[in-house]
Amino acid sequence: KIFVLVKIIFISLIFILICDYFYSKLYLNQKLRISHDIFHHTLAASFEGQQVWGNKSYKVCTDKSGFKSSCNDILSYEKNFDIAFIGDSFTEAIGLPYENSFVGMIANNYPQLKVANLAVTSYSPSIYYSKINWLLNKGYTFKHIYVFVDISDIQDESIYSRNQKDIVTKKKFTYEKKKSFAVIKFLKENFKLSYNLYSNIKYYFFSPKITDITKSWVFTWNRSIWTSNFELTGYGDLGVKKSIDKTLNEMDQLFKLLELNKIELSIAVYPWPSQLVEIKNNLDGTNLQTKIWKDFCKNKCADFIDIFDNYRNLLKYNKVEEIYKEFYI
Repeated sequence: KIFVLVKIIFISLIFILICDYFYSKLYLNQKLRISHDIFHHTLAASFEGQQVWGNKSYKVCTDKSGFKSSCNDILSYEKNFDIAFIGDSFTEAIGLPYENSFVGMIANNYPQLKVANLAVTSYSPSIYYSKINWLLNKGYTFKHIYVFVDISDIQDESIYSRNQKDIVTKKKFTYEKKKSFAVIKFLKENFKLSYNLYSNIKYYFFSPKITDITKSWVFTWNRSIWTSNFELTGYGDLGVKKSIDKTLNEMDQLFKLLELNKIELSIAVYPWPSQLVEIKNNLDGTNLQTKIWKDFCKNKCADFIDIFDNYRNLLKYNKVEEIYKEFYI
């Protein structure tokens, strides 16, 4: 009887893995993210399928230009836009369908405007410039571009380079990625549901218990804490200070490009979890991210949007942990 039971369990596991494999390959299509000869990487055109972020599965659609969009616009090939948003994973809205992203909400609330989402995860100013310049050369037009500058843009600029032909390349450099076993990597790439199950079991049952969530890696990652600490590793040969300078220079080139084409520029900034701690500890102060881009925007931007202010108001009456759990995935 034990042998029969073991045999049934074994066959069931094999069946589940086979189903998981084909589900991962066919339904959770990974061809959404593709390389680009000029601006390094982008989203595939006219894509419709499921994606996984953490333990979340969500639907993603793009139009014929490869811009994240409503699934009703998969065959749309609009090239003239009133406003466009560009940024990285926050603006692309990884983990959320288009309708639940802030770009999707704005497009829905202002149907009279033609809105484009040019954002893709791991973008930074070198790519912002290169992609927008490429689109303009391809006949796309924009009246106003909103750049949502991410906290991680500073570190990304330490590894991206844009040459005289505006081709963006990436140095072979890792941040702080943990070593992963080949079996786990294979599982992640080919058996996504099983990998998600493994990740959740590991997180809920085997993760070290941290009584103060602000001590976890989410709040202490050197990819985000440069706003309070310039003495960090993980910023290559440039270091934090020169990475900031390079970021500002790329954004200045973007400003000149947009000015030449009579396109308005606006910039928005927002905090990562680590900045919540900074804000809470200094409610009347100004975060470095805000200061850098507010200064940059003088005589350059149509508008400067400081979303730090919203969090500052929330943190006056709430704990960091409460705000983190409420407003971050």
